[in-house]
Amino acid sequence: MENINFSREKALPFSLEKLETIFNNLVQRDTYSNKILNEPLSEFYKREIESEGKYRDNFLQIVEYTLSSLEKIAKNPKRELLKVSELQPINEIRSTDYKTMIWLGNKPGKTLAEKIGVRGKILAPKNKYSVDKKENRVVVYYFKEACKILEERYKRYIKNSVDIPENLQRIYERFYRIKREMINNELFFLDRPIDFTPNNTLIDHRDYSIINRGLKYLKEYKEYLSYDEDKLLSIAKNIVFFKLCHYIAKLENIDIFDDILKFKEMLKKDEKEIEFYFNRKKPYILKVISGKSKRSVRIEIQEIILHKTKKIKIRLIK
Repeated sequence: MENINFSREKALPFSLEKLETIFNNLVQRDTYSNKILNEPLSEFYKREIESEGKYRDNFLQIVEYTLSSLEKIAKNPKRELLKVSELQPINEIRSTDYKTMIWLGNKPGKTLAEKIGVRGKILAPKNKYSVDKKENRVVVYYFKEACKILEERYKRYIKNSVDIPENLQRIYERFYRIKREMINNELFFLDRPIDFTPNNTLIDHRDYSIINRGLKYLKEYKEYLSYDEDKLLSIAKNIVFFKLCHYIAKLENIDIFDDILKFKEMLKKDEKEIEFYFNRKKPYILKVISGKSKRSVRIEIQEIILHKTKKIKIRLIK
């Protein structure tokens, strides 16, 4: 059962996520950038609206884009060969360097045996593979930032006894498998990058470049993210406006006047208006109008008489 006793602070995020889900079922987005595609309205009308039960908010689209690459990198991250100085048993030492000589010089005793002592270890160079590379730091930073948002959403559903969307549950489980992989190979403990200027690997490598782009889109999403009433009303009004247009366009004997308009361009306008022509014995023009007001969309019907129009009905939807 859904807990209806949400506080204002809890209800706004849930409302926005629900509206994002509905809106993303109306629009087409680019696979890589998550940007709304600028398709003709005629194509928008032809496409059937998908089920609203499918959870398709902007954040999860970004995460899904990077998920496979995250899994590959977590299993096999890029490493670099480093020469480090470590205390090693004398029978395992393959070479020495100036640090070895300094270390021995600072030890008390006259002979080598006296300097080494009972522990039998000497400071000597050793080759070691490390995952501490810039591209891995960027990957871990992206993973942790995305994981914070994912955990916040997941816990919100648990605390309020709301059914967790299947898509969110699946991504959450895959994220925690990735986290275990990162802990096992020490990726998870890397510090954040000193700077985010991409190197050759972040530009050219297939998986690392996807994560780098995902980080860019995630930053844009976080800047855009604000659970305020103005945003809720704006998205809700767009949903009502385009759903009305979609329903009318599917009726019989309808001609679309504005089918060459672009969907993305239409979204940018504060005032939106789309005209439909009813091709019947008594022809009519029907307009769906979204004005500057944040709370209403209206339908206006005009009768055509001798190439003139006569307004016969106005209906406000609030």
